[in-house]
Amino acid sequence: MPMHEIAICICTFERPAGLGALLGGIERQRLVQLDDRAVTIVVVDNSPAATAREACSALSAGWRFRVSYVHEPRKGLAVARNRALAAAAATGAALVAFIDDDEMPEPSWLERLVERITVSGSAAACGPVYPIFQSPPPPWLPVDAYTTRQRARDGFAEMGHTGNSIFDAAALRSAGLSFDARYNESGGEDTIFFKKLRAKGLTIAWAEDAIAHELVPPQRMSARWLWQRWSRTGEIEAHLGSANPDSLKGRLVSMVRGLVRIAAGSLRVLGAVATSRWRGPSSVLASTYTFCRGLGLIASAVGYRHRTYATKG
Repeated sequence: MPMHEIAICICTFERPAGLGALLGGIERQRLVQLDDRAVTIVVVDNSPAATAREACSALSAGWRFRVSYVHEPRKGLAVARNRALAAAAATGAALVAFIDDDEMPEPSWLERLVERITVSGSAAACGPVYPIFQSPPPPWLPVDAYTTRQRARDGFAEMGHTGNSIFDAAALRSAGLSFDARYNESGGEDTIFFKKLRAKGLTIAWAEDAIAHELVPPQRMSARWLWQRWSRTGEIEAHLGSANPDSLKGRLVSMVRGLVRIAAGSLRVLGAVATSRWRGPSSVLASTYTFCRGLGLIASAVGYRHRTYATKG
């Protein structure tokens, strides 16, 4: 594996405990083919109060990897991720990885990501994110819904996610890619980013062995949380088509697609209820995915957008 300068980017907002745990997980990375000196940790603190500064300052001595702390008080995920790309570029990194501040990488995570993007020659690579529930989930909860994966074909994916990803910095610069600030408050900025990447003719490799785990707190173990998440997925879907989602044509397309999904989703729910005795109660909640996605498409058609991150820095 050729040697590269690597920046691991973490965008964080008022999660000092989660950030500390993640940094510990990065400290424990098992590097055989990579050199510690080639790795820089870029922490972008999106809190106006700079709550991550103290944790990063404590790592200035005796830390295995270099740590670059950046305070970005302007609100939004897209702003924070773009600041991370700029900070990574300042380090001279050839490869830029992203991982979320509520995740924990397995010890081989970084090497597997670097290996996959290097061998594939792709502009990006993504790995799976599996849940770790902080308390036992109820029996009716579809735990698979908390896993983040992409459909891969011949080792490549059509879309990607930033929660466990790596990019060729030169390819991003050449394509002029950045995160769209219009999705600062709603989320989905990473989905749109990968859409633009694919539109440039670039590929996304799938790194099955580059595994990260997401910590799921009790407040996320609810039907309401899943319904909101799936509805937002529908809203984002409205922005993936060829038509401008805010145009009359785009709104009509979203409305029709939303109604079709609601009809199909209703049938799916009825089927799940009829077979719940042997499939288990979690199948009923899981079956509402298509229905919720349809609601999200219709919400987009009428001009509504969730503002999940509106209160965040």
